[in-house]
Amino acid sequence: MQDEASGHIERLLELLPGVALRNAWTSADGTTFSFSISSVSSLGAIVYCAEGGNVALRSMTEAATRPISGWSDPANLRFDLVASTQDRLELFGVYLVWYLYDARLLELDVANQLLDSWGGARVPDVC
Repeated sequence: MQDEASGHIERLLELLPGVALRNAWTSADGTTFSFSISSVSSLGAIVYCAEGGNVALRSMTEAATRPISGWSDPANLRFDLVASTQDRLELFGVYLVWYLYDARLLELDVANQLLDSWGGARVPDVC
């Protein structure tokens, strides 16, 4: 179900350091998550997962036109992640679960439960 998957994705995004979810909604365009990111490593993870899941990642600034230093201030940057289909939303989730597990931000049993529900390969128990 898209609502259930969206709720899981919201919680997973909030596990990333420096990610603050601002809003999430579903429309004719798909499911959108709007957030800010203050961590470059979390931005890199989201970019990688978005590419893997074939979802759009849009960026914008809420900074004024002057001074230009505000354009690159993470406090002013906003990102929208848009999954146009349920399959893409879940594939993004698979990539995100694998990243969070590898980064030791998600437990093995939780990771595999989500991966099973989305048809992803399970993470190995390496302990």
